[in-house]
Amino acid sequence: LERKPHALSGGEQQRVTIGRALLRDPALMLMDEPLSAMDAKRKGEIVPYIERVAHELSVPILYVTHTIEEVSRLATKMILLTDGR
Repeated sequence: LERKPHALSGGEQQRVTIGRALLRDPALMLMDEPLSAMDAKRKGEIVPYIERVAHELSVPILYVTHTIEEVSRLATKMILLTDGR
């Protein structure tokens, strides 16, 4: 809370962004590579949190990622694009 946004690491900025989005009580969340700047340990902590948010708050999430592990944990439906199609 004491640091300016530019002083945060990429992973910290992503976590703050997710938290700020949730405070607005969204009807839908778009997450475009939300964990890309996080190390494996942080991803392991955040993925279960995103799962809980989606289930407990009934917030549909459009989740864009290149990581099959994230998809397998979070997706109820999946669209696979190959070469942009």
